[in-house]
Amino acid sequence: EDALRWAHDALQRAADKAEAHCDLGHLMSRLNRHDDALRQFDLALQIDPNSARARYFGSLTRLSLGDMPAAWAGFEARLDLPGSTNGHDRHKQPRWDGAASLEGRTVLLHAEQALNDTLQFVRYAPLVAARGASVVLEVQPPFGAAVRLAR
Repeated sequence: EDALRWAHDALQRAADKAEAHCDLGHLMSRLNRHDDALRQFDLALQIDPNSARARYFGSLTRLSLGDMPAAWAGFEARLDLPGSTNGHDRHKQPRWDGAASLEGRTVLLHAEQALNDTLQFVRYAPLVAARGASVVLEVQPPFGAAVRLAR
């Protein structure tokens, strides 16, 4: 509750700053006050329509509410966050959009955030290969041997 009071105080001093609304929205989301959080993220986007933080944190709040279509639309904003370590900065090739044919192409599957990404998405390698693609897996060192054995 102290943090909430401080965030409200900060917002009163900087009501015209998208970041202040994002901070309060993020805190409200953590307190399971999702409707209040979404209002703050919407206000942030009115101030700065390009706010990656507002789009991303809003998407996380929508994910927790089960609003998958709206959540996934904003979730891509994570790629625009400063300091994002999602792997896209290491790989210059275009991302697959899910629609283009994979026949004869090479697809790199890599973890975006953590070890659990590897565990979650390595299972899709055979499905990508079944669409005619060669699959290259980039995995964290702890999983290298396990993935080689699973082939």
